[in-house]
Amino acid sequence: MPLPVPPTVLRGVNVLSLAPNLPGPIAARRLAEMGASVTKIEGPTGDLMAQAAPQYYEWLCTGQDVVALNLKEEADRGTLHELLSSCDVLITSSRPSALARLGLSWEELHAAYPRLCQVAIVGHSGDDADLAGHDLTYQAHAGTLLPQAMPTVPVADLAGAELAVQAALALLLGRNAGEDSAGPGAGGQSVESQGAEEQGDGTAAGGGGYHEVALADAAEAFAMPAQFGLSAPGGLLGGALPGYRIYEAAPAGGAEAEAGPPAGGGAEGVEVEGVEVEGIEAEGAAPAYVAFAALEPHFMARAMQLLGVDGTEEQFAAAFKTKTAAEWEAWGIEQDVPIAEVRGAGRARN
Repeated sequence: MPLPVPPTVLRGVNVLSLAPNLPGPIAARRLAEMGASVTKIEGPTGDLMAQAAPQYYEWLCTGQDVVALNLKEEADRGTLHELLSSCDVLITSSRPSALARLGLSWEELHAAYPRLCQVAIVGHSGDDADLAGHDLTYQAHAGTLLPQAMPTVPVADLAGAELAVQAALALLLGRNAGEDSAGPGAGGQSVESQGAEEQGDGTAAGGGGYHEVALADAAEAFAMPAQFGLSAPGGLLGGALPGYRIYEAAPAGGAEAEAGPPAGGGAEGVEVEGVEVEGIEAEGAAPAYVAFAALEPHFMARAMQLLGVDGTEEQFAAAFKTKTAAEWEAWGIEQDVPIAEVRGAGRARN
């Protein structure tokens, strides 16, 4: 999906990524979409994402140069430093201690490449940056998981990727503005350049900077609507409103069958747009669902009028079982009512 920014914003900016898996590659792709030249470094065994989701991996690496290096080998470290010599933004996702063992601590990098900007994606901020974790554990701590249900979206990873892009842009702006900073700050704070230096054309440009993006903190930030009760189960956006819920629809291709009328409705079923439709249910058919989002009063009033219901959960539930999810989505577009078919991940991508 293209970004709503011109693809030339970062033209001339060189990005080097040492970050496999998900947050780093997403951030790198975003920067590439803005016009940056991106080189991705992979270890001898490659990126696990290439085996886990090959098509997604290819999408993430679109427009990038992928170079295989074994950073435990001196010759390959030399190649890395050649790339760093012309690099503007370095994205890492290894533990700080692992980078230090390779001679890639921020202090060493900043001394060798004063204009380099580093975005360090870590699990936890500050002194806990070396703690092990993954998206699932970060979401668990943030309270975005429901027991016995695996998340369909890696919120911490995706949030961290977007924060990494934000950090890269901020560091580049700070460097160009010549802002000062000293070194890695406590709690994963930004560290900008150490002063400005005079360029050959007489313009001043700042040195590089460092910013730590902690995925656990990203999960916490994106979990705030649930933490404050807005989207938690039973909250305003968590199922408390009949007009903002997920309802079962008729299964696609189902055979007509007898079904009771909605509570308070007529004996012949629900009338929608002048057509009376009996409830249908196919034996053995997979359940289908619609997302109904009549949050604002005018949407709710319109839906109630068109469906002939009084706004209770029971009547909405009965009404939505009279058409397939695809039919309800088309109806919603025609009638200007926010309603959408709940699609599986594969269908949604297709």
